[in-house]
Amino acid sequence: MKKIVVGIIPTFNLDNKENDPYMDQAKFVLMYAKKIIEAGGIPIGILDADMAVSNICDAYVWPGGGKMERGYIPFLQDAIKNNKPLLGICLGFQVIATCFNILEDQKRFSNKTFEEVYEENKENNPYLKVLEEENIHNNNVTKDVNSINNARHKISIKRDSLLYNIVKKDYIDVVSLHNVVIARCPSTLKISAKSDDGVIEAVEYKDLILGLQFHPEIEEDKIFFNWLIKKAEENKNARNR
Repeated sequence: MKKIVVGIIPTFNLDNKENDPYMDQAKFVLMYAKKIIEAGGIPIGILDADMAVSNICDAYVWPGGGKMERGYIPFLQDAIKNNKPLLGICLGFQVIATCFNILEDQKRFSNKTFEEVYEENKENNPYLKVLEEENIHNNNVTKDVNSINNARHKISIKRDSLLYNIVKKDYIDVVSLHNVVIARCPSTLKISAKSDDGVIEAVEYKDLILGLQFHPEIEEDKIFFNWLIKKAEENKNARNR
């Protein structure tokens, strides 16, 4: 069987205030690609939002970053429509929640498109909120292996969830490096984990899409990437029957 191809959504430069085309950079973090390779998949960087590349992708990873690029949202929609697993991490987790919130709001305002709802809520975002003070989530640490454990904290996992089926534990220690959290979780997503202060740490859609507010790519194990590859293999085999 051919290896599973995993499309990685890029992160983008937030500091391009002068609209300099040379500063409009797409970046990829090697840790994500390494985990995909270790899990048996083939990572590819999605450098352009052209959906033609979706034809060769069996699964997706939407990694952490600082900027939500709506041009890449169709890859999430492709995952839902064509039963391709998607793992969203940090920013990717927030993108998943935002998109499902928009889809839910579309049903309430049936005459509005996805883009219209997005644009109306872009400035005063009701779906996400910023944590204003230091806490267990936005620890002031450098991102090297010697200090990253300072950002660890415990989360509790719901037993009737995809997340529990993956980790087989009620609690795990995770690393959080963010200051934005979900303000409103859409009813179409299941909350599968929270931290002690009530912050939502994981959401899921059926057994297909998993959003994690924390960073599994820095861990020694590759349990979430193993799930992604295995699920992609199962779904690909089902499509080819």
